[in-house]
Amino acid sequence: MKENFADKKEQKEPKIKVVGIGQTGQLVTDYLVGQLENVEIFSLQCDKEFLENSKLDNEHKVLMGENITKGLGTGGNPKLGEQIAHSSENVIRKVLQGADTVIIVSGYSGGLGSGVTPFLTKIAKEMETLSIVFAVMPAKHEGQRKNNIAREKLQILVEEKNTDAILNVSREKFLENMEDKQCTLMDAFDETNKGIVKSIKNIVDIFQKGLISVDYDSIKNFFENSGFIGIGFSEKTTDIDKAIKETLDYTMLKGSFNYAKNLILNIKCGENISFVTIHEISSRILENFDENAEVLLGCRAEDGFSPDEVQIVLVTA
Repeated sequence: MKENFADKKEQKEPKIKVVGIGQTGQLVTDYLVGQLENVEIFSLQCDKEFLENSKLDNEHKVLMGENITKGLGTGGNPKLGEQIAHSSENVIRKVLQGADTVIIVSGYSGGLGSGVTPFLTKIAKEMETLSIVFAVMPAKHEGQRKNNIAREKLQILVEEKNTDAILNVSREKFLENMEDKQCTLMDAFDETNKGIVKSIKNIVDIFQKGLISVDYDSIKNFFENSGFIGIGFSEKTTDIDKAIKETLDYTMLKGSFNYAKNLILNIKCGENISFVTIHEISSRILENFDENAEVLLGCRAEDGFSPDEVQIVLVTA
């Protein structure tokens, strides 16, 4: 039997829900179908036709504001999104009911995501539900007006202080970092969505499986009222140097090196990984951050990993 470095103490598994708002949120939740265990996934949408194409079952497709938009979109109007949010309070509360943590994915280039998200996180706080928001910002080619509105609405989300943790997801940075410069626009947007999906899966994994000698409350405290966070991770590999570089270079981690005061470092590995290797990985990752940063360290032998494989997940706050 494999030795598992993680604390074996039995803990209550937190109830996690993922909520995609608007078209961007729905595209991400569609990718997540079948990829998460014991997690409820919802799509909140005012565009009836778009919602009908969601891969979620009907119970988790939530049509909002039909009396306001007649089943159409918001036309990129955040004020209309806010109106829909307030008219759908009971619907939002029903979606959040029973959740310990809600992970929200919202496109900030349209009206519904930026309009509904602040109201949803306000209700989540009232219901004592931890909220983590992936705010997907528009690329430059989407126009200055959309970018200005997105920055303004993101600032409001921060200032209202109802959202525990915010990941500022830059489509522009994903586009800049793509190796295939000849790909289609949809392929480029898919790259961002897939990055969000992997990030959500890694965060859910930390909540569900825990870290060495660290209980759920400590992990929750890390995210609670943390403000902007970053995340980086590697794919499975036997190349330690590659794993460290992938993690530190990841698009959603860049920019957090200067402000991060709290870190979660989770190392998933094969059963033959030595303590020296784990020590080397953690030391080389942590040397990039404030030496006084608080660190939650996890290491866990994983089924499906070859004996010498590792995967690194790093969350900064």
